Amino acid sequence: MNDTCPHSGRPRDDRMMRTASGLSLTCAFALLALTLCGAQAQAQRIAAPARRALRHASVRCDDAARCPAAVGMVATLWERFDPGADALIHHVNRCTGTLVAANLVLTNRHCLPPEILQDRESAAPRVVVTFPASGEQPAETLRVAAIATLSAEPAIPYLHVSDYALLRLARRSRRTPMSTTSAGPVMGATYAVFSITPVGSGILANEGLLVVSTVEAIDHAPHQPSFAVWPLLFGIDHASIRIGHSGSPVVDAANAIVGLIYGVPFPPSMSATAAATVTFEQGYAMNLACIRLPGVASGDAQQPAGCSNYGAEDVLTLRGLAGE
Repeated sequence: MNDTCPHSGRPRDDRMMRTASGLSLTCAFALLALTLCGAQAQAQRIAAPARRALRHASVRCDDAARCPAAVGMVATLWERFDPGADALIHHVNRCTGTLVAANLVLTNRHCLPPEILQDRESAAPRVVVTFPASGEQPAETLRVAAIATLSAEPAIPYLHVSDYALLRLARRSRRTPMSTTSAGPVMGATYAVFSITPVGSGILANEGLLVVSTVEAIDHAPHQPSFAVWPLLFGIDHASIRIGHSGSPVVDAANAIVGLIYGVPFPPSMSATAAATVTFEQGYAMNLACIRLPGVASGDAQQPAGCSNYGAEDVLTLRGLAGE
């Protein structure tokens, strides 16, 4: 869940997203010029207060003793047109991201603005990752240069069964990355979840608090008994999931990432304003056992037998589960 969304079917503007219940050398130079011009044009259209908010984003730890240096806040600028003001309005969205290589940060796809999803090299003016002071590591904010890799657009709107993005930083971080594992979750086992809880309100609020919770992996949840056929997802219980927690790493005892927080059972009747104040005790996590992340070393060579490539037949199954 991001500052604006864990998973709700509403527009991704400060609200949670819910899981459905249902080239020749000349040409190369020309493309490079277009890319640079595009980035400059984007920067120019972003108002100075919004640029400042992104540049000065900050995170602190709730518990200095449990403050992993690799977990930070992914701050993005989203935009909408305000016809009354006849202007573009920008707001800061906050999610959780984890350094998994010296220059790669892992988060959820749904945390990123549509403009960046359409042009992966356009992230520079719109996305930063800010890490807290941790041990001997000072706080730092790093620009994101581009999206390195991205999960596919969901076959069913707002049903991101596979929901991840790897962000390539403009420069390498000196922090120690967190490893990933394809071992998969053990049902009934407990895991640590490190999350960014947004601090402050307003469209340019840019602070976060890194918190830790302990969750239990469950085969399925009462609100979604179909998880048994979805190896890409697993349920979590005894959680404390709030807005901003999208992309939070679910971490095992060896300090390896087993999954990413993905969404919550978001009641259709609940408004985005109300959801911003709610803590959800159950939620969904994406299982990294079934994902291969380019450029990221995994502690396990083989995927578990339960993983699926999700072909046409699987999409049909998912549509059935979604009530379509």
